[in-house]
Amino acid sequence: MKLALTRTRKLADISNIAAGATRSDKIGIKKNIHAIVMYFQTSAGVGLTKAEMIADIDMIRLRMNGVQIFEATVQEILDLYHYKYGDNGSFTEAGCLPLIFKKADLPINDLRRGYALGMGAEDGPINVLTYEIDFNATVSKAATGKIWVQFDDEPSRPFGAHIRTIRHHRTHSATGVQEITDMPVKSRKNLLAYHFHKGGIESVHVKYNGVDIKDQEPYDLMKLAMHSAERTPQSGYTHVPFDLDNDADASLPMGPGVDDFVLKPNWSTSPGGAYIILEESVYFGL
Repeated sequence: MKLALTRTRKLADISNIAAGATRSDKIGIKKNIHAIVMYFQTSAGVGLTKAEMIADIDMIRLRMNGVQIFEATVQEILDLYHYKYGDNGSFTEAGCLPLIFKKADLPINDLRRGYALGMGAEDGPINVLTYEIDFNATVSKAATGKIWVQFDDEPSRPFGAHIRTIRHHRTHSATGVQEITDMPVKSRKNLLAYHFHKGGIESVHVKYNGVDIKDQEPYDLMKLAMHSAERTPQSGYTHVPFDLDNDADASLPMGPGVDDFVLKPNWSTSPGGAYIILEESVYFGL
């Protein structure tokens, strides 16, 4: 019997958690995956706090058929969760580390689940989805790790539209305007947001094929727009969203037709050197 609700399935436990280790495994379920939730507990069976997860676990990566589609630290995963869902009220992580693929801000479920990870056509081979977890040099609390997958009961789809989380390394050591002209644009379908993992940006200018998309827009104005769209800006970040209309078609088109893209953060406080920009973009296939 096909069910309309979202189901969960427990996968094999994360084996041999240890300081400095990297653990990986395949997620072999031929369904449309809405989310992967990792659940870390102490030796006493208590879910880790946010601070304990950040202290023990460094980076999470996902690869589909060998192509990396997700990379973020535990802190970034949890901070972006609160950015997207903080309007629902406070939430204590209690060991839960959610990797969510459907776009929950869209108005109906058929649109939201359109971004689920399709694990292969019903009459074709299963896609190979693997996770990789880097543990920090010191692991003080995490003793066990378990994984659940959330999926729907619709026929499994080919790997099509999906949202990737990509880390970009940039450097700047002064106040004032930084001109960034080398953000990748050709392979994406739509740009949803940039998340500078650094505060101290006073305003942002975005030029797109000669058109000013954000015209020296103060961050205070962007925070107002985020609040209107049920996003919750996080401390230590500057969020630059392009998807605040909460509509599947309302984000910034990317691809071969984009020949000129310039991103100009205006730093009121110097970032002091290297920093990270997290990009969230819609891709179609690999």
